Amino acid sequence: MGMIISKVQTIVDTYSFDHVYYQIAQYLLKHLDDVYNMTLTSLATSSFTSCSSVLKFCHDMGFESWKVFISHLASEIEDRKSLNNIIEMNVSLNLDRDYPKMTRNQEHYFQEYDAGISHEVIGKIGQDIVQAKRLLICGEDNFCLCLREFQTFLSFQGKEVYIRSMLNKKDINHLLDTFDKDDLIFIIAPNESFESLLESHEFDEIIQFKQLMNIPIQKVFIGQKSILNIKYLGCTFIGIPYTTDYYLYLFAIIDFVYKLSFAYLQAKNINNKK
Repeated sequence: MGMIISKVQTIVDTYSFDHVYYQIAQYLLKHLDDVYNMTLTSLATSSFTSCSSVLKFCHDMGFESWKVFISHLASEIEDRKSLNNIIEMNVSLNLDRDYPKMTRNQEHYFQEYDAGISHEVIGKIGQDIVQAKRLLICGEDNFCLCLREFQTFLSFQGKEVYIRSMLNKKDINHLLDTFDKDDLIFIIAPNESFESLLESHEFDEIIQFKQLMNIPIQKVFIGQKSILNIKYLGCTFIGIPYTTDYYLYLFAIIDFVYKLSFAYLQAKNINNKK
């Protein structure tokens, strides 16, 4: 991930919705394709801020002027687009993925993991992302952070993606209250089962698991396979095999994100042809 886009994304993740820096950063992320024609005045007007606020934003980002900031950002966007084009080309060619060498040493675990994830389920989630405007990622921080690259990737697709740990109580409540029926929540808990979280009061210091489940939008739960084969309205389940190796969970989440990136682009391409 490029340094400027990463910093801008961090501002969106950590500042409150009504902060002037949040407004500037959020507008930039949603209009990356317009950066080349963007002026200091147009950004200030469109983000409902001021030219002085935008200049202070640029300085705090480490750039001496608006011109230097926007030039570096445009260059970074071009580099990122090249990477996105490679991903999209791989989708069109339907190339097989190449697992990292470390995962090949755990063949049995990943055979069980792969067997539990169907092409249809991943395809459905990809289609759900196409339909969603906003996505919220909840769960243990270390696992959620595996989706940071995916978060940046989707921002280039015009999506708003939030990581729960980066939001304060006011902002998370505002987000949950304003979710649309097509928006999407990811719950990343590879070492927990769905039923254990339903009974737990320790899922999150601000929001309860049951509260998330009662929000009438689409959800994706990534965790231990349910022994009760629970069905929950509006929730798609991704079962992760149990292991005592923390790093295998990380690899499983990263592989899931890889699969999901391809599924999203395939669904997007199909929608564009309709």
